[in-house]
Amino acid sequence: MTRTKRILNILQALVMLVFAVFIIAFPTETIPFVLGLIGLGMTLNGIRALFYYFSMARHMVGGKTMLYRGIIFLDVGILSSSLADAPERALIVYVAVVSIFTGLVAVLRAREEKAVGSPQWKGKLIYGAVYILLAAAVLICGFVMKLPEIAAYVYAAGLIYAAAGRIAEAFRKTAIVYIQ
Repeated sequence: MTRTKRILNILQALVMLVFAVFIIAFPTETIPFVLGLIGLGMTLNGIRALFYYFSMARHMVGGKTMLYRGIIFLDVGILSSSLADAPERALIVYVAVVSIFTGLVAVLRAREEKAVGSPQWKGKLIYGAVYILLAAAVLICGFVMKLPEIAAYVYAAGLIYAAAGRIAEAFRKTAIVYIQ
């Protein structure tokens, strides 16, 4: 990773941390802002994936995956942006679905690693179980107890976790392969 890329990763992580602190400080007031941020991020990610597909990926093996990813992200981003009349419910559903998906992927990866004999499967299994429990807590607190702030807190915790991962990645040593 180049020095510029490392600095950009750290700056992105710091912006994510600022957003997370802002969301934690004002959870109820920031719910429409968070939903707009999610919608904007997914829309831009979809546009970027579609641009990549039409400029390069359509000539690559498996390039249609980028087309499908771009269409899905663009659709979900536009849908998230258009749910301004009930932002609390939309945020609850979004955070719960993302948490369930992340948890299930982690549990399935843990299963694969256990089958191969890797000792790291227990950590991934715990990680996946925590995310599934978080999704259940968000759904229960959001729809049963009428506390949509919990979804905002979980989203902020996810931002903090992602920012910590970006900072760790920026400081991780990378190997440079020289071809002679």
